[in-house]
Amino acid sequence: MKSLSLVMLLLSAFPAPATAMPNEDWVELIMTSTMTLDVVKRFYEPEMCKIEEERLRTAEFRAGRLFPLSAKTYAASPRHDLIVPPPVLQVVNPAKGGRLKRSDKAALKVPAAALSQPIDLSISHPNDDPVREGAAARKHLARASLPVAFGPEGTHFKEPISITIPYDARLIEAQGLKEEGLKAHHWNPQSRAWEALASRLNTADKTVAADVLHFSIYQVLAPGADPATAVADSTDLNGDGVTDAKDVGLATDQAKGISPCAKGDINKDGACNVADIQMIVIKTLKR
Repeated sequence: MKSLSLVMLLLSAFPAPATAMPNEDWVELIMTSTMTLDVVKRFYEPEMCKIEEERLRTAEFRAGRLFPLSAKTYAASPRHDLIVPPPVLQVVNPAKGGRLKRSDKAALKVPAAALSQPIDLSISHPNDDPVREGAAARKHLARASLPVAFGPEGTHFKEPISITIPYDARLIEAQGLKEEGLKAHHWNPQSRAWEALASRLNTADKTVAADVLHFSIYQVLAPGADPATAVADSTDLNGDGVTDAKDVGLATDQAKGISPCAKGDINKDGACNVADIQMIVIKTLKR
């Protein structure tokens, strides 16, 4: 009777397709063990796929409502514009835990019992914040990734969960960073400072992982050069030992596209422009 109840429950959850045999024959086949569980799954696979597709559509719709995409699909970063992936959202059952992964490999893994109730977990791109950027600059931290918002922000967990953040090899090369120096950092909104986390570097996948107890904004950062030192060494474009009007002229020509001189990008943002010319002028005036 117990097996029969289980079979009837299966049939009630996934009614047999119209082209399939009557339910009575399904019961007989399963009860007499002439049909394996694999065969049952194969017959019902189309129905199960429909359910999974509907679940994914629902999650995508809700993610779109919570994190509407603007016309800006990229974020500026040193020397490169990095594509911002669409956000992802998923309901996680506290009894089972779950995983969530964005198209760029940003991911989180929640173990069972880390949450006290079901919750919509998300991975998205936070709004630009000059305070965060300024805090990184003051500590001479260079960006190796875009910031990632794991949400809902402020969510606390009863035990650590794992987060993964992808980094960009182009940013590392452009800024002269060392991969072994990469670490996941947490943005502390109270102290307005970036805090380094014990991190796990995966150079094959180009990701950094860390265990956390709460959600906030995270980013892969690495020790960078002191901007003051970098500017002092780089404003002498013609190599004559002094920063003067000649260097200003070289940078201006490069900004206009007249000169191919590649030294005019003082701040390493990917182009020689007004910001670089201003830095050279300031250095010239301090002589």
